[in-house]
Amino acid sequence: MRLPFSKKGSSDQGQEQPQQHQHSSSALDEQIAALTQAIRLNPQDRESYLRRGSLYLQQGALPEALADFSEAIRLDPNEASSYRARALVYAYRGELPQALTDYSEAIRLDPTEASAYSNRGDIYKRLGALARALADFNVALRLNSASAVTLTNRGDIYFEQGDLQRALADYSEAIRLDPGFAPAYTNRGETRLRLGDRQGAWSDFTEAIRLRPGYARALFLRGQLASELQDFQQALADFNEVIRCWPHYAPAYVHRGMVQGLLGNLGAALADVEQAHRLRPDDPEIKRALAMVREAMRRRQP
Repeated sequence: MRLPFSKKGSSDQGQEQPQQHQHSSSALDEQIAALTQAIRLNPQDRESYLRRGSLYLQQGALPEALADFSEAIRLDPNEASSYRARALVYAYRGELPQALTDYSEAIRLDPTEASAYSNRGDIYKRLGALARALADFNVALRLNSASAVTLTNRGDIYFEQGDLQRALADYSEAIRLDPGFAPAYTNRGETRLRLGDRQGAWSDFTEAIRLRPGYARALFLRGQLASELQDFQQALADFNEVIRCWPHYAPAYVHRGMVQGLLGNLGAALADVEQAHRLRPDDPEIKRALAMVREAMRRRQP
């Protein structure tokens, strides 16, 4: 299974969480004010609602973006781009059935737009409907074969289905198309690791981290591999960075605790695993790890 590092609950590519645009906040506010004035003068101006909704999305103002895209749909229910825009908001909010409905309507209105199939495929993937996700990614790639994001998403489906050679091929093609796309390296590295290619996996994880410093998922996977290779100092460094970036991710504390235990630092190991247990008190694997560390400490006592 993929590690749950993506904020959207899926693998970390595709419909990313909205982030602040490179323009200053004041510049965005000025554009929004101008569009608000345009809407005041012409309340039937669908395009102004779409543009203002997109600016709200850049600000992370999801309720406002949703309202504008919904109004654009009310003004013209036959325009596919409005449904695609609203579907993105639903996806960011985790309202997956609503996103699925909007993407499907957008596809009905415009069956030639590759991004609608790719994004709907991502929703199906997040819902666990892998066959439907694969079908959508295949259509998207027929319409646009040069999408590194869609290739990486399809590779994820193949990975989950155990078709590792196809997954490897998709990740490699994604990297050829976009050598700066860090998730493709991370996922190819995980696939290589599953195939027994530790050196190739290490290289891919390291390149992903170079491209995206602080990339927690790649750091976690490299930390696991470093532990397997008994490079415990590297493993500690990687898990430390994961925890700095994702302080509520319990498995990072467990793995760092296990490394501390292997280095003989049982007090640090106990502290880490206890923190993991506080974060996930019902996790049976964490409970077993905690019991193991406590037993090791009991045996060390004179």
